[in-house]
Amino acid sequence: MPRATDTALSAGERARLTRRPSDRSITTTLALTGLIAAFMQTLVTPIIPRLPNLLDTTTADATWVPDIHPARRRDLHPD
Repeated sequence: MPRATDTALSAGERARLTRRPSDRSITTTLALTGLIAAFMQTLVTPIIPRLPNLLDTTTADATWVPDIHPARRRDLHPD
């Protein structure tokens, strides 16, 4: 079991760990996250014609797949 003296941080370590991230890094992270989310939502587009066979269902029953995210948001937050 570590002793209290083993886990104490120096003033320099404490300052490094509590430093606020720059605005540029926050903006870059949010922009990249948004792009990744948009790209991930388009991954299903090339397989749309094959979905009925892949899911072993009719075309009408497979039409929900590309819209799963908006449909889920409607279920969670009805107007």
